[in-house]
Amino acid sequence: MTKKLKQAFSLLGKLVAETRQGEFADKVYDLEETYLYIRKYTLDGVNDPEREKIFLHLVRSLLELTVRIRENWLTAHSGTLFYQKKRSAGLMSFDYSKRSLEELAALQTNHPGEELQDEERRTVPVAAEYWQKFILLFYRIVFIDKMGSEERDFVNAAFDDDSLRPEFKSLLVTALTFGLLRYFDREKLELHLDLYGKNRNNLLVSQRCLTGFLIALYHYDLFIEFYPQIRTRFEIMNEDSAFYRNVERILLQLLGSRETEKIKQKIQEEIIPEMIRISPNIRNKLNIDSLMEKESSDDRNPEWSALFGDSPGLVEKMEEMARMQTEGADVFLASFSMFKRFPFFNELANWFVPFFPDHPEIPVISSSDQEDTQSGITAALLQSPMLCNSDKYSFTIMLQQITGEARAMMASFLKAEMEQFEEEEKLEDMLSPGKKDGIVSNQYIQDLYRFYHLHPSRTDFEDIFSWKFDFHNKLAFHGILKEHPGMVAKLAEFYFEKGYFEEALEIFGRSGEHDGEALQKAAYCHQKLGDYEKALSLYQKAELYEVNKIWNLKKIALCYRNLKLPGEALKVYQSLDALEPDNLNTIYAIGYCLSETGRYQDALNTFFKIEYLAPGNKKAWRPIAWCSFLSGKTGQAEKYYLKLMDDQPDKYDLMNMGHVQWALGKRESTIEYYRLSIQTGGFSEEEFMAAFDEDLHFLIAAGIDPGEVPIMLDQLRYSLSP
Repeated sequence: MTKKLKQAFSLLGKLVAETRQGEFADKVYDLEETYLYIRKYTLDGVNDPEREKIFLHLVRSLLELTVRIRENWLTAHSGTLFYQKKRSAGLMSFDYSKRSLEELAALQTNHPGEELQDEERRTVPVAAEYWQKFILLFYRIVFIDKMGSEERDFVNAAFDDDSLRPEFKSLLVTALTFGLLRYFDREKLELHLDLYGKNRNNLLVSQRCLTGFLIALYHYDLFIEFYPQIRTRFEIMNEDSAFYRNVERILLQLLGSRETEKIKQKIQEEIIPEMIRISPNIRNKLNIDSLMEKESSDDRNPEWSALFGDSPGLVEKMEEMARMQTEGADVFLASFSMFKRFPFFNELANWFVPFFPDHPEIPVISSSDQEDTQSGITAALLQSPMLCNSDKYSFTIMLQQITGEARAMMASFLKAEMEQFEEEEKLEDMLSPGKKDGIVSNQYIQDLYRFYHLHPSRTDFEDIFSWKFDFHNKLAFHGILKEHPGMVAKLAEFYFEKGYFEEALEIFGRSGEHDGEALQKAAYCHQKLGDYEKALSLYQKAELYEVNKIWNLKKIALCYRNLKLPGEALKVYQSLDALEPDNLNTIYAIGYCLSETGRYQDALNTFFKIEYLAPGNKKAWRPIAWCSFLSGKTGQAEKYYLKLMDDQPDKYDLMNMGHVQWALGKRESTIEYYRLSIQTGGFSEEEFMAAFDEDLHFLIAAGIDPGEVPIMLDQLRYSLSP
């Protein structure tokens, strides 16, 4: 933060004028008077040991006053969903008192005096009146501005209240987070950590507390400089290994949300169109009954290969999606987007409440269904780690619109899936501690993503998923990242693997001087960003570490080629050839560099070596033909271009064959091949002429009379005319 307080006071004065609140004007005046004395003592050279402390307090006060004035103006003037709700009189019926919580608990059962155990409480249907009262509680917490002792005691009492289900307590965490994102308050930020600590055994609550805290910490990074106690507490808590693992995982999950739109696009543009295209064959090629056989131990239907044979690559794409799904990627956004239009989702709280089957706003499935069908679907959805809560509700509502027979089939399928999941879960619990924590936090982040991207009033809210989540650049995270280099490495690896090279470079660039692999990765990032000079420099530094030497040399050669230094690239490729004799790719690159340096005969010999080592390798035909032409061996060039004509010639092959025909004196054939390169090869006339100009000196070197050139080109233009 720049700490330009004069400008801050000036802008704040304009905002105060908009509110027309004398109280705010007085507070701004008092703060500015304080700053006047700070400046005066500084100019007078007074050595005040408390000056930094007073200045820090002044800035904090100015920040908090600005937040308060902004909120005052928005409450009065904003037409967004939140502020319309905040102005509604109905919210005032739920005050911050223990009596309000007691009244809520009394509505949970038709027998107010009845004491319920935890397990019993989960099975008692939630009454509609109770749910509506609870929604008031949700909004009352959302709209807490600056949390005083009354509000803090009330929130703590709500979380200590045993009559509240864990699902409902977790929803109150979301309310607290939304309130914090709306109105900065140190107490609310620290309360997230307090509730995390008190609810470590309640994953629904603890994971939401930590997720909300990390999102808010990122959002208010500029503020945190003036609240050092928050950073200190966060860094101390990270000394606990379980807390640290949770932080690391959630940061990576938030980063992973950047991939969601890519996945959605891939499904909509690649997988679904292919499935639609081959769908007429499914009934004939796929025996549905065989998929439901419980005795089968093979996960893959043997007829799938035949089914997808008409669509090369589709199986691989679907397997990739399955792999990404097991890693926690959000692959269902595209599938459930349309189901967010149900009236159920008109209520903001329903986007975030953990799935519970007796939600009073979910229609009950027809009683004509068998009981095990209903219980099977409910049990599967409760346990499913693949669907976020929002999608589970969408799925449940969607089931109302299909036949009982279809629901029974769905229940059977889900049951089989859950049996497999339970077996895998037992093994995962032994091998991966914290696996359940990760599922809960990932589902919550996906719930948040759907809200910010699919809610009808989403434009009223700042989309947190439009943020870069570049935690490595935020002051609030510097301490823990410095103490935990492994966390930094995982963040960098995510950026690197997903192709976010600028962000990856920001991390690798800080640590790469003493690590060969980091140097190579930093170099690769520069290469992908088109900065070949910097990439070359780092690849050369990495040579000192003897890390993956052959790969490193190939990258050095590639950089030289892109820097138009084929002579330097040639030296590197020759070194590679000594390390890996008879590697066709290296030999091909050597031939290319020789041709780029004008050594056409040497290049020709090199390409013939490829043909010798790999008879029938068509890759060598094109450079052999071109280098033969440049070496004056036009007959040999014609022979190889004829091979290409019988194969799959591209526009350059057709044009180059025209060059050869001209050198052989076959001018009519020349015009024909030039014409074909434009009419069937893919050149536009303008592109052809530009490429021709680049080759003109080769034609003249081959003995073409320069005086013929404009005439032949005009003849070509006549041949192209209708």
